[in-house]
Amino acid sequence: MSFYKFLVPKIEIIVSVVRTFEEEISDFIGKNSEEYFNNAAICLLSEDDINELGIKEGTNVKISTKWGSVVLKALKTPYALKGIVFVPIGIWASQILSDEFKNDDHIKFKNFKGFIESTDEKIKSYEEIKELFLK
Repeated sequence: MSFYKFLVPKIEIIVSVVRTFEEEISDFIGKNSEEYFNNAAICLLSEDDINELGIKEGTNVKISTKWGSVVLKALKTPYALKGIVFVPIGIWASQILSDEFKNDDHIKFKNFKGFIESTDEKIKSYEEIKELFLK
């Protein structure tokens, strides 16, 4: 474990998997598109959570639940309350969902406990995550 890990705050959060307008529209352009990546490989946090993590908007964060973890870009939103993180529905969100939710086309506002921390890991591409499903 690197020294960096000892300096990184890890906070408990409620993860809310939601549909976003931007993710839905960019899905029509194509899941391999840069626009889809920029609108789906993100999480939306309150300014308070961004400050508590000691990060700047656009920093990569790792969200972990009892089902898995995923690296996403942290963006600030005025709509999130402290301790609640929104993750757009999609292949990135599927990395932290229970199998019972992964094939549910009607997921709306599934909420569960998790942890968030900043990371120096890179965000996996759509193709990289898709390969994980094929294994």
